[in-house]
Amino acid sequence: MYGAVLWADRCSNRALIWCEDHGELAFFEGEPSDSTKASKFEEGDFVAFKIRDGRGMRLAFEVEVVATEEYPCLAADLRCATSDSDPGYAAAQDSEERKVLPFPVQPGMDVRTAAQPQQPSVRLGKVNLSR
Repeated sequence: MYGAVLWADRCSNRALIWCEDHGELAFFEGEPSDSTKASKFEEGDFVAFKIRDGRGMRLAFEVEVVATEEYPCLAADLRCATSDSDPGYAAAQDSEERKVLPFPVQPGMDVRTAAQPQQPSVRLGKVNLSR
């Protein structure tokens, strides 16, 4: 699975990861590190990991950094999210499932056609690969 590190403590080698499936957050707890051997990831990093259920929560393990500082402001943006700043926020709070976060709609965007696939403007002919 992939995710974004929302919080990391390098000294205790712990982290909280927002998962790509928008389900429960995943908690990582590695071996406590000393000052010469800090953890490999920090807040805002994009990571790949495996998950398992344990202790009543999702636990992340085998965490590897895919890209550093890919989402440097994500945790701060989530802390600042309110119903005033995001019209979908209130709807998500009222939802029974709360598994998928709503995406903000840009002013003037027609949500019915915004994600329609674009047809290619050039058609490619058959390609003969034999020599």
